[in-house]
Amino acid sequence: MVEKSMIITGNYNKDPRDRTKWYTLSNSVCSILRNRLSHWTESSATADEIVPPLPDRSPDISTDNKKESGEKAEDKSSGTPYFKIQRLYSSICKSYPKLTKLSDARKKAIHARFASGYELEDFKRLFEMAEASSFLKGANNRNWQATFDWLIKDANMAKVLDGNYTDKTSTPAPEDNWEGIPKL
Repeated sequence: MVEKSMIITGNYNKDPRDRTKWYTLSNSVCSILRNRLSHWTESSATADEIVPPLPDRSPDISTDNKKESGEKAEDKSSGTPYFKIQRLYSSICKSYPKLTKLSDARKKAIHARFASGYELEDFKRLFEMAEASSFLKGANNRNWQATFDWLIKDANMAKVLDGNYTDKTSTPAPEDNWEGIPKL
């Protein structure tokens, strides 16, 4: 019945460790049942008493047991723009390792940043500042280079946005012009 799209399966659990699989009838099967129930004389059930199918907002819901392509349901259900962030990183951070997959751990980290108050514009600024930083791109004594995972960690994101890794320009030190303050 799943293969014939008569039953829809999904995972509606908030806890990712809970692998309970949920089932519901498709809209077409529900309409067939409503029509047949109206002809049953022995049953007191009416179309109004039929429980509607589970909502179509789970990340794992599928009518043909195949994952949706493009923007997944996570973006719609949680409000966290995972795939916009992936595209931002890929378009801005050309000097960094390529981001090929948004794993559950990466999605969890992105969601946590949004939950703590960061917005899409903050991620754009983060990626722009990282791309402009020679230190984060490997110009350091260890040849270490930042990665997407390193950038989106809470403490690291804050440090980059604070300008801790911004390239310093070699400008001459300002002259002592402390009017009214005695020199020591």
